[in-house]
Amino acid sequence: MKLNITFIYLFLISGLAVSQVTSQIPILEKSGKYGFDKILSIEGKAAKFIYDSTKLFLIKKHADNSFIIDIENQEIYDNGSFPADFMVSNIPMTYTILYNVTTMFKEGKLKVIITDFKVSTNAQGTTSEVPLENFLKNMNSLKSGKKYAEKISDSLSNSIIKQVEKLISEFETNLASDKTEW
Repeated sequence: MKLNITFIYLFLISGLAVSQVTSQIPILEKSGKYGFDKILSIEGKAAKFIYDSTKLFLIKKHADNSFIIDIENQEIYDNGSFPADFMVSNIPMTYTILYNVTTMFKEGKLKVIITDFKVSTNAQGTTSEVPLENFLKNMNSLKSGKKYAEKISDSLSNSIIKQVEKLISEFETNLASDKTEW
């Protein structure tokens, strides 16, 4: 009997740990907002190369060459978006997630900060934008119930995490090439 209770307890704890890890979007300490920051090491590459390569990548990725902040060899600040595909009660949903990306450069390093997420509840990003913090906080007020709201929050959070991981991977792949032509 004691072994069964221990097993059930361990099973429940492991399930909680997995669900929290997979659906938890980190909160950045400085801003208190959801966000991701990552430092990528690019051995033997000058800040100028990293800046040029990142700028070209962002122009191609966001299909525009105007940036909110563009300080050569130091920082680029831009807006972007990606689709968040997720399932709710076996119904596929797609929201558009808008974000800000800051990139900073040093010899051999690129710092990427992705934050200020906003949720647009359609695939075209044409509905009103709601800060992700507010969207997830307000999910509990759905009339369809807390369980349904938690499923939406978890599913959407997991999709956002996957898309951000993909974006960071694209930064890494871009920097692995030696192409910097405009």
